[in-house]
Amino acid sequence: YIDEQFCVLVADAQSRTLKLINGELDAAGENPLPVADYTLYKENEEKGNYNVYLFDNSRGSDAAFSFNQTIKDETLRALFTNVKFREAMSLAIDRDMINETLYFGLATVRQAVPPSNTSFYEDWMGEYMIEYDPDGAAERLDELGCIMGDDGVRLMPDGKPFNIIVESTQEFAPVAEMVTEMWTQIGVKSTFKLQERSFAIERFSTNDREAQVWTFDGVAEPSLYSGRFARLLPPFSTGEGGMATLWDEWYKSNGEKGEEPPAEITKLYDDIIEWTNLPAGSEEYIKQGKDILTFTTKQMLY
Repeated sequence: YIDEQFCVLVADAQSRTLKLINGELDAAGENPLPVADYTLYKENEEKGNYNVYLFDNSRGSDAAFSFNQTIKDETLRALFTNVKFREAMSLAIDRDMINETLYFGLATVRQAVPPSNTSFYEDWMGEYMIEYDPDGAAERLDELGCIMGDDGVRLMPDGKPFNIIVESTQEFAPVAEMVTEMWTQIGVKSTFKLQERSFAIERFSTNDREAQVWTFDGVAEPSLYSGRFARLLPPFSTGEGGMATLWDEWYKSNGEKGEEPPAEITKLYDDIIEWTNLPAGSEEYIKQGKDILTFTTKQMLY
């Protein structure tokens, strides 16, 4: 037993890092600590009298991007709800570059899907659409009528140039900055905007966010089963990582407010609720779980 412990709240990540390397803390974490600071921590182990360990976490992805499926702008909504657009944006991300630049090559490049130790996970899921293929992205955007302009910025089907605002809190800012630059390079001009966490949640509730990045957590198998599939259950999380405000209102109000999701989404919701009532580990549990993950992986909502 521990007689007592003190929790020190700091103003920002930099303050915590300084306290850690100066030996002022016995333990520090941020679910988890950013890998970007790994070498700094290692260099100061002896000075700070601490040990640094790398461990696997239960996230499906440290940083997952999503587009608001109920955004007010009808042109953006038509694009965001089209899986070809989401495929294009995935193919435009150079994940290997992000891994080498921000994670020292220590991360696993994968799609935002549940961890590989999920009993009904299949290897293709983590590898789905993760290759860096700007030509494939451009082909899909052309098919959607998003033609490249003379200035290097693509036009949306309504003739207006792209300028998608991607919102992020401080933790995911480095990844968000790199990805928005990659999207801009294929003609989908994207602007990164740093948000304070409580304000980011508020902007979800008002349906104002266009795109966002948040960790893809709560998807380890125990969380899926006990939490009714957590982030995979429509409306796909709320607050920081939410992507469908009006669907959220519709479910919470039993259809009195918001907007009813399309049939394939309401079916997914029903299938997940049914799955949570199946005996864990049973043949039917595995089969239905695999069907659900197959659908959510190919839809690429994260």
